[in-house]
Amino acid sequence: MSSNIPQPVSPPTSAGVPHLRKCYVDANNQLWEVFWTGSSSYPDFAELELHRVLLSDEMSATWSRSKPLDFGASAVIRILAEDAFPVVKLAPNAEARRLLQHEFAVLRELSGQPGIVTVDPEPLVDKEGIYGYRMEYLTKIDFMNLGPLSSEVRRVTHALHRRGYCHGDLSPSNVMLDEDGEVVLIDLSFAGIIGEEVPSYIPRWAHNNGTFCKEVDESTLDEFFLSSDDAG
Repeated sequence: MSSNIPQPVSPPTSAGVPHLRKCYVDANNQLWEVFWTGSSSYPDFAELELHRVLLSDEMSATWSRSKPLDFGASAVIRILAEDAFPVVKLAPNAEARRLLQHEFAVLRELSGQPGIVTVDPEPLVDKEGIYGYRMEYLTKIDFMNLGPLSSEVRRVTHALHRRGYCHGDLSPSNVMLDEDGEVVLIDLSFAGIIGEEVPSYIPRWAHNNGTFCKEVDESTLDEFFLSSDDAG
C-alpha cells in the first residue's frame, strides 16, 4: 500500500459533538486527524480533509522513520526494522501519554518477569517527558485456537499476581507469542500493584471498587482461557 494513502491508526471515537466522529490516520509517514459525521465505521478517507497533528521534533523523527504495524484504543504501534527493539509504541496525545508513562513504569518494575513483554529500558522522550518506548517483536495468536495456550496464559498471569501485580486488561488481543513460541502478555496500561488506588487517568471500569485487583484478570481467564485441566 502506498504511504500516501491514509491508513487508520486509531479506532473511530466520538469527537465530543453529537454525531461527529474522529480518528487518527497515517499518510506520507505523518500523523493526521480526520473528522466525519454519521456512522461509527471508518469513512472513505480520500473524500475527507486531513488535519495535521503537530508532534514534537523527537516524536516526529521517530514517526517518520517507522512504519504502521498496529494500534489500540490509546496508542499506535509502529515498526523500526533497524532497531535492536524493532517495535515502538507511541502515544499520540496527552491522555494517551499518561497511560503509556504509567505502563512503562510498570514494565520497568516487572523487567525480567517471565511472560511479560521485554522493552528497551531507555524510553523515548521529549521535553514533555516519555512519549513512547521500544519493545521486542511478537506475533499474534490465533483467536480460534486458544485452547492449547490457555494453561500457559493462566500460569503467566498467576505468576504476575504472585509478584503483586494485576494486568487489568487481559484479553486474547493482549496475549502474543515471542520468537520461541512462548506466551507473552502485552499492553499493561491498566496494570498496577494489587490493593493500591487506581489513578484517575485509568478508566474506573478496568478495576472494581477503585483499587487494582486480580478479580478482573481471573474473570477474563475464566471467559477466554479455561484450560482442559480447569474444565475437568
